[in-house]
Amino acid sequence: MRPPRPAKPYTRRVDSEWTDPEFLGAVFAQTEIVRKPLTGIITGYHVLPYILVGPEHERPSHAVEVRGRIKVSPRLIIAAGGDGPTYGDLFGERELMDRRLVARVFSFRYASKVMLESEDLTIRRHEHDSARQLERVLDELARREVIDTGVIVSPDARFYPVSLDRFIREMLEQEFRAEPAGRSARPDRRASPASSRSRPRRRGGGLRAGRSR
Repeated sequence: MRPPRPAKPYTRRVDSEWTDPEFLGAVFAQTEIVRKPLTGIITGYHVLPYILVGPEHERPSHAVEVRGRIKVSPRLIIAAGGDGPTYGDLFGERELMDRRLVARVFSFRYASKVMLESEDLTIRRHEHDSARQLERVLDELARREVIDTGVIVSPDARFYPVSLDRFIREMLEQEFRAEPAGRSARPDRRASPASSRSRPRRRGGGLRAGRSR
């Protein structure tokens, strides 16, 4: 029996050797949660602001910044099948998101137990690289003393929903782990969006886009 192949690192060059689950798993694994909001998100109805920074695929020396807010609330009625929303359903944009993600379902274990809504989605492109833009974002938040906003670094801005999937998962798991003994959820056995199923595509809302120098 041949030994298993080692996991490939993320690369912007997608060739015939990659499968979608393998590729998305690499994006998921190399997403960096630089900063988590200092707030809980499950009790009641909560808003989770975020700023995501990643390199532009066509011009890796240029940064793309995605800002928005995710509303999270308990789902009162769990739909048959237990599927959560798709990336296309939640973010509703096609300018930046890779088309292969539109019908992909959120991977985290609690997706069927909560309602997710995306608000104020804004995409901006910058002439400098993502490392410099990350510094600017952190300086901005420190100067304004903002503590309720997450900061995420994605290896490829086209796959920002995968990186936000990881961010939301970590926040939800943190909250569920804080539940009293006997009520805590079992650990999430799914390691990445690689095991997520897809649903038929549906069109969503729009976004605001901009460019800065």
